[in-house]
Amino acid sequence: MNCELFNFVIWGVLVGSLCVFGYVGNFLSIVALQRDVRSATTTMLQSLAVSDLVLLISVTVTDAAPYVYDYIFTTVVRLPSLSQRMAAAQTGRTF
Repeated sequence: MNCELFNFVIWGVLVGSLCVFGYVGNFLSIVALQRDVRSATTTMLQSLAVSDLVLLISVTVTDAAPYVYDYIFTTVVRLPSLSQRMAAAQTGRTF
């Protein structure tokens, strides 16, 4: 199996899908907890949902998005991969 395809499916599609489900679930819990009376428990649960959203956003940006970028732009558009572009930027090499 192609390594780029494997990384795209596992990291891009699977992890990306889990992050989307997490976004929806946390957003729904924040909305549902807004209707409840303000108590310490409600505030703690809302804080937990917000912190989980921040974690999901960081996972999407740092883990899922680079593999989606690499797969789409190296196989569909035929541009250099993100790792090749980063190595070129560090060494001053151009394509």
